[in-house]
Amino acid sequence: MKDFVIDIRQFKGSAGVFYCPSCGARIDPDDESEAVYKVVDRKVENHDLAEVLLECVSCGSQIRLIGFIEKVEA
Repeated sequence: MKDFVIDIRQFKGSAGVFYCPSCGARIDPDDESEAVYKVVDRKVENHDLAEVLLECVSCGSQIRLIGFIEKVEA
């Protein structure tokens, strides 16, 4: 099993579809069947989604999605 971090701000377009960095399984956020991936955990900061931890069902890799909220530097 491998661990990966993906910044969602790198996605082109608004579909949000990406591929598992380990096995290439197509991960579509609109697919809620858990046949390809499952949501393991969500992190919320100040009532905003900060990151999501997914597990690829095909290979068992853990994928942490970041970049949901922008960090504002003072």
